[in-house]
Amino acid sequence: MSMPMVNANTLLVLAAAVGVTATLVAFLALLWVTRRRRNLPDYTPPLTIFKPLKGVDEDLEANLRTFFQLHYPTYQLIFGVADDKTRPSRS
Repeated sequence: MSMPMVNANTLLVLAAAVGVTATLVAFLALLWVTRRRRNLPDYTPPLTIFKPLKGVDEDLEANLRTFFQLHYPTYQLIFGVADDKTRPSRS
């Protein structure tokens, strides 16, 4: 079984198609990354969110997950915990 011969023009067309496709994908990715966020004002200052952690929270994981899924450009999360020497009172 012999393989069909591929001429230089076919290879050039294939290389050009790959190049154009890669360029379009890169351009669309750039547009996606730099797109304007909807429903946000022009000026969105960086935020700091303080989250105290003390006591028992039965749904803590889901609660904390929402902080990491915020749709805001720049923010930091600071978690505070009680002193490790402090023991909860038993009633």
